[in-house]
Amino acid sequence: MKAQLLKKFFAGECSDVEVQEIIRWINSQEAAESLSQEFDQFEHDEISEADDALFASVRRRLVEEELMKELQASETTAMHLLHGGRRSRMRKYFPLVAASIVLLMSAFTIYLYQHQKKPVVHAAAEAGIVNKVTEAGQKLTLRLADGSLAILNSNSTLSYPSRFTDTERSVAMSGEVYFEVAKDEHRPFIVSTSSMKVQVLGTSFNIHATNDLDQEVSLLTGALEVQMQGDSWLLQPGEAVWYADGEVGTRAFDTATRVLWKDGIIHLEEASLSESFRILESWYGVSIAVIGEDLSDGKRVSGTFDNDYLTNVLNSLSYAQNFDYEVDGDRVSIRFRP
Repeated sequence: MKAQLLKKFFAGECSDVEVQEIIRWINSQEAAESLSQEFDQFEHDEISEADDALFASVRRRLVEEELMKELQASETTAMHLLHGGRRSRMRKYFPLVAASIVLLMSAFTIYLYQHQKKPVVHAAAEAGIVNKVTEAGQKLTLRLADGSLAILNSNSTLSYPSRFTDTERSVAMSGEVYFEVAKDEHRPFIVSTSSMKVQVLGTSFNIHATNDLDQEVSLLTGALEVQMQGDSWLLQPGEAVWYADGEVGTRAFDTATRVLWKDGIIHLEEASLSESFRILESWYGVSIAVIGEDLSDGKRVSGTFDNDYLTNVLNSLSYAQNFDYEVDGDRVSIRFRP
């Protein structure tokens, strides 16, 4: 196997034919040692200093018993991982840690290549502005120029300058983004959505702004100022400001569960079944359609799913909510039982 072809694979640049060639080679006796050696070189050449901590964390996570058990599943299960809500930042590094386990590599590689569909980076017309976009089934972790952390949920966007000014740090977003802002008393960190403006010096918070008429900012640590609809609020940890259907208000929330999504955990708390379906569509990158009579009205769902497969989540919901389902690629059909 040519080293250049492997480097293309690690970088997510292979054609479908080249990927199939690599998958066949991975199952050969010579593959494990060579793959490990090539990745060590790729790691040295390609991974930036900013990603060192993340990469180390990924490698530690991969050797845990639970994940290794998952990787021993069939190739069909590996394909399900595409819709499994796994952390997208791990994308192309997965198979490399397990390179010596030849038995696992075929399923592992299929998962890798299917999952490496990367969030889109658009070049803005204004020089120095970066736009990040996640699609359904994707998440993205970013480290901004000032050291602040931003984690984008599925179907979200974040625009920010490659370098902040000397007076402020301004970003714009839509969808859902979790922020951990690096403290800088001289430069406020400002987040703008279509309906609100949030200003902090250093704190952690979550903004949910899927559309112009349904937005919420939730403060986890520190303090922040929110400006929305002509009013302003100074929040304390555990407080949220929301805007929906033309009304604005504040409410308390559970800081232990509000941002579990950033760790790959779906948390449903008395959510309507229809809303739960919409969450699964975004989380796993699928479309869900009810066949026959829709009996979802009035049904509520509570539960926590920790980095689980779509089929496992649907199994749990179908048992409690009395429906059958069928998964066909990225389409899910729901049929309620009488």
